[in-house]
Amino acid sequence: MFSLTKNAPSSLPDEPARQMVATQQEMMDNRVPLKFRDYCAHLYIPLKKCRYSTSKVPWACKEEKHDWEHCEVEDYYHRMRDRLRENIAKKAEQEAAVSKAATAKASRRRTTSFSAGLRRKKPPF
Repeated sequence: MFSLTKNAPSSLPDEPARQMVATQQEMMDNRVPLKFRDYCAHLYIPLKKCRYSTSKVPWACKEEKHDWEHCEVEDYYHRMRDRLRENIAKKAEQEAAVSKAATAKASRRRTTSFSAGLRRKKPPF
């Protein structure tokens, strides 16, 4: 199976938790659609106001749009790093469980092989 994390590092440094800048009330007052109510909503609000005030002229709100799009991309990268951290932790747990099972199996094998050597052998006839 193809793995997206083939060349990924084995660990990533922890990042500080993200904070919502725009409050729920601000988003409701500015009628921000639900799909845009994320960590970049504080940049979407001025973009929406600029678009409304300029009658959605494409070249009028370039700076606001650039800031909002940059925030969206950074948010995406942040989510992917979080997901990679979760995958690394899950893989480490699986490897620990496998090694624990292997050591338990080896200790059982040693115990059974030792006790098997103490048993009497049946006569050949």
